[in-house]
Amino acid sequence: MPTRELDRGFTVHTFALPPAGFDARKASPRDLAGYGIPTRPDDAHLRERWERALARPFQMVQPRFRTRQRTHQKLPAGLAPPAAPLPSPMRTNYIGGASVTSTPAQGDVRWIEGTFTLPNTYWPVGGSSTDYPFSTWIGITGDPAGSSLLAGWDSYVYSTGHALQRSYYVWWRWYPGDTQYISNFIVEPGDTLSMVACLDLGSHVRARLTFQNLSTTQATTFAVTAPGGSELQANTASWMVSNDVVDFEGPFIARFGEMYVDECNAGTTDSPGILHPSQRIFLTDFDNPDQDVVVSNLLSDTLMQMRYVGS
Repeated sequence: MPTRELDRGFTVHTFALPPAGFDARKASPRDLAGYGIPTRPDDAHLRERWERALARPFQMVQPRFRTRQRTHQKLPAGLAPPAAPLPSPMRTNYIGGASVTSTPAQGDVRWIEGTFTLPNTYWPVGGSSTDYPFSTWIGITGDPAGSSLLAGWDSYVYSTGHALQRSYYVWWRWYPGDTQYISNFIVEPGDTLSMVACLDLGSHVRARLTFQNLSTTQATTFAVTAPGGSELQANTASWMVSNDVVDFEGPFIARFGEMYVDECNAGTTDSPGILHPSQRIFLTDFDNPDQDVVVSNLLSDTLMQMRYVGS
């Protein structure tokens, strides 16, 4: 596997590309490992998901990375497994979406997946900034250690004279390392993007990240090691949007209408059960914490809607 050294002492391992006509469902475990494709799960539910995902056509690309420093989006402190019925949403001024926290009996959160139908982005009504960001992601987070593994998609809308322009990026981050954009993996508004982040069995310092654009069939996968001196013992899985906060002074989030996230699943080390989002988090206005900007609705165990309700 080609290896690349990145910032702060962590590395990325990429894989050989499978040949034309390769059918992962019929491949041996050795071939799957060589191409960076997860092997067939033992769990019946996960095996069905694996078969369905690999039945779709896909074109693997070897990722190219570009570093960008960004503010780490921390989850609210004190998240706990909610009791039934679902409690009132938490509210913050930098993230929105939903999360779930594992119990001690379930063990650490080891993997997470989500399938995003990505929206277009626009200036908010009366917007006066030079640009407005929109970021959506999945992540597993350690508390209180502060380490986290995130994978996501960013959109920026900005003005050039009388026209609005947009740029889009797929990215990942193992905090405290810097954000890494994947420069040759193209995902645009309207595409359906599947993302998976999974720690290796028995490891807190090595993980696999997989991105698949279900609309274009492009896919990429790679293994990463934690930044030097850190490890991830996660207890929270999250499906989020955020507004790229810098010192809690904005810029604010772009208008995006609504977005759906399906296959909201996560797994732990000590339980065969699958975790799903249960704690809703509403994104609020910076200057008026009583005014919601993004609200989330849990439509089923695995399907979430996020709506922009700001100005």
